[in-house]
Amino acid sequence: MAARLAAAWFSPVDKWRIASSSTGSPAKFPSSKARSADNAGFTLLEFLVAFTIAVMLLFTFYRLMGGDLKDSAAADAVTRATLLAQSKMEAIGVTEPLAPGIARGRIDDDFSWRVEVAPWASDGGQASRPSRPTPKGYEVRVTVSWHDGENQRSVSLDSLRLSH
Repeated sequence: MAARLAAAWFSPVDKWRIASSSTGSPAKFPSSKARSADNAGFTLLEFLVAFTIAVMLLFTFYRLMGGDLKDSAAADAVTRATLLAQSKMEAIGVTEPLAPGIARGRIDDDFSWRVEVAPWASDGGQASRPSRPTPKGYEVRVTVSWHDGENQRSVSLDSLRLSH
């Protein structure tokens, strides 16, 4: 009974040792020197395989995170350019004149802008009501450009504006 309780708490090798020691037969395990010499090379091989797998996983993770950071920077640049173009579009006809032509400028070291204003060509039924004053329509295009490494990137916004 005591042997069964003790055997339940030991590993299979310990159970075999307990059983063999109770019968008086000698243990059939190799000597500790032979075991350490055989297992040392195998343990080194296991370590090298595990290390190689860990390095490959870390390299893959690094590449994935590096790509995410690049994509994040590109998305930030597009967002900033869009906001700058919206701001420039809102200024046309308010703080800047709404007149046909092309204007250019730099916002900072990274971004430049271009505004194109052209008369809007539409009859709009004007021939039937010549006595009524009608507002003039203009097509407005704002383009914000920047360099992304060696590539030129840009965001363009188009709008129709009316002036009296």
